[in-house]
Amino acid sequence: MRLVSVWRRANPSQSKCQKCGASLSVRCVRPPSEGCVNGQFHVAPCASCDQSRAAKKRRNDRVKSLAPWLREHTGNLSALHRRFREGMCLEALGFVSEQQVGPYRVDELHRERKLIIEINGDAVHANPAKYRARDTIVTAKGTYTAREKWDADAKRIAALEALGYWVLVVWQGDGYAKGAAALWEIIRAQDG
Repeated sequence: MRLVSVWRRANPSQSKCQKCGASLSVRCVRPPSEGCVNGQFHVAPCASCDQSRAAKKRRNDRVKSLAPWLREHTGNLSALHRRFREGMCLEALGFVSEQQVGPYRVDELHRERKLIIEINGDAVHANPAKYRARDTIVTAKGTYTAREKWDADAKRIAALEALGYWVLVVWQGDGYAKGAAALWEIIRAQDG
């Protein structure tokens, strides 16, 4: 009887793919001897599962290659931003995404009404309803405390208001229904 057959009988769970149950390729690397009583065997990965991993890698590579195109054609809007934009019907109301106002890039801008909407994610902007001032926020762009972020956001809002704009901040945790209600309050106030 061949050594591989003996090994397969002694190790049935290791000779079949745990995922699909296919028989795995086994080869003897070092036969049993005094120094190595059981011998050494190499078990190759499952060919069919390995192909599916390769297919998944090809798909991921394709998505990565499309990322620049997607950013260009979606205007670089985050999923949160797109969800709020649709939920609050901002396009229909005449808002334009990602516009430059002075030295700042704002999320949504209505030029005629001089109205800016900032869509703040709870984690990145440290929603005061969920964070304490000394809490540390870690993002890909850096680390800061909640207080530092609040101060930076307040300074930004004050600068935009000094340029004559109304600024509405909507929070991820509040949902777009609350943001839409606040938006209509501002529009009513502007219209007199």
